[in-house]
Amino acid sequence: MIKQFFKDSFFYTLSNLFTKGIAFIMLPIYLSYLDKGEYGIFDYISSVGSIFSVVVTLEIAQSVIRFAAEEVNLVEKSKIISNGFFFTLCTYIVFCTVLHLNLEEASVVLTDSPNNKNIASLAAISYMTSGLLYLSVVIYRANLNVGAAVISAAASAAISAIVSFVLLSYYGMGINGILIGLITGQSIVSVVNYFNLRIFLICKPEMNVLKSMIVFSAPLVFSSLGVMLAMFSDRFMIKEMLGFDALGEYGVAAKFAAVVTLLTVGFQSALAPLVYNRFNDPDTPKNLNKLFFYFFLIGFVFIIFSFILSETIITLIAGDGYNKAISILPLLVTSVLLSNGYLFFPGLSIAKKTHILAFLNIFTGVLNLVLNLFLIPIFDVYGAALATMLSALIGFILNVFYSERYYPILIAKSVLK
Repeated sequence: MIKQFFKDSFFYTLSNLFTKGIAFIMLPIYLSYLDKGEYGIFDYISSVGSIFSVVVTLEIAQSVIRFAAEEVNLVEKSKIISNGFFFTLCTYIVFCTVLHLNLEEASVVLTDSPNNKNIASLAAISYMTSGLLYLSVVIYRANLNVGAAVISAAASAAISAIVSFVLLSYYGMGINGILIGLITGQSIVSVVNYFNLRIFLICKPEMNVLKSMIVFSAPLVFSSLGVMLAMFSDRFMIKEMLGFDALGEYGVAAKFAAVVTLLTVGFQSALAPLVYNRFNDPDTPKNLNKLFFYFFLIGFVFIIFSFILSETIITLIAGDGYNKAISILPLLVTSVLLSNGYLFFPGLSIAKKTHILAFLNIFTGVLNLVLNLFLIPIFDVYGAALATMLSALIGFILNVFYSERYYPILIAKSVLK
């Protein structure tokens, strides 16, 4: 398992390195065409999109990877995948329709102004294309098709970056140009992916299959909402309490902290299918124990480097107007690592105790919200970063405590209770 994990993780990390590399290249370009407030709006739109991606589809993608990864029968696997696809497509069509019927209200929510209907419209479409692309990658991962998943992410990022650059530099389209770029890249890759995956989409939707998938995934909506609240409470509170300018500066630090996902996304993408496929293997808990140690070690190195190099990197790429981001970065890097440490403790998911997982994540999200509420007035944007780190630490500890009851990793026992 460890050999397969590192092989898959290497390719996922390589893909993430490419996509994050493009993001870093595009960041100074974005900042040269957008002021702090405009970049804050774009960061806020992205954060809200993460919330919608959870609610709209009832986290059906989690059912796809949970059940399709362990299913060996092609017909049964196709039923799971096709149900997930058609449900995702239909829910996003309804979502986009409702949002377009209420564009003025959506514009106020996303930009604090009723005059940005074009931005709200493009944001809604980008949420849909992002959701469909994500599901196609999940299907590849469920089939352990690492190459296709990696290429999909890289191709989408590259196309989006090229189109966005052209629309920003030659047509001065601002946020609209960035969103059109995202829609273009995500749409092209999604069409190609679903054409290649058409063998899994030939089954007609079956209500009994869909019902069983939703029964598993629906509780995860609350769980994921808790995760999203933990991840993005800082953005929401900064926007409400300090404004889009402060959010723009905080968003730059968060973008740099996302470099840690070079480690976590590679681990996550490779680990989940392998765990669900082999959790009954007596060696799996021991292997997860070893992998967590490696994760902890590499993560510690990331934190040290964030302290040492934050000023140099942010000043070089973002400029002198983002000085607060320098002190925020190490806290956010630590938060990202803690938030992703749950990957190595899958006991609640394996035992299908999703209600406990949901409670823990909601608790962590609410805790982050409360901490932000108290700390931002005292420490400004630094308070938001501190609140996020503290809530991530407490959430990680609770997740480990409950996961160990059902699938022990730290003591490396292989008995599933």
